[in-house]
Amino acid sequence: MITADVKFGRVKNRLPYFARVSLAVECASDSPELKFSCSGSGFTSQGYVEQVPATGYDDWKSGASAGILFALSVTRHTKCRMDIQGIEGRTTDTNPTVVGYAAALAVWKALHFEPSSEVIEKLETIVFNSWNRPCNEIPTFA
Repeated sequence: MITADVKFGRVKNRLPYFARVSLAVECASDSPELKFSCSGSGFTSQGYVEQVPATGYDDWKSGASAGILFALSVTRHTKCRMDIQGIEGRTTDTNPTVVGYAAALAVWKALHFEPSSEVIEKLETIVFNSWNRPCNEIPTFA
């Protein structure tokens, strides 16, 4: 399996955006599979990075799934197996859309794929407008 660890962090229009996603990819698979093996401690204290635990944080996990599936569709590697090993963020800086973008970047890094500038621009527009929508909304990147 190929691994990738990506941190995405920006401040745009005085709003923070941060997420970190670690995953492993195996493309010699007969069918797609998403597995979450996150084992973080969750919320520990205000101002600290939250590491997604095995249970809970379903909105962040769903955001990661949306980003991964979009990234795979762009690369046309639709039958890869993904093991999402870690998701990190902060309640004040992280929402499912930001996690989804970080997950897409991690997939592309693992597969050594360079998305077009149009794809990146489209996703960043979605990300930088994500705080204008409900904070737990699952993104639609396609």
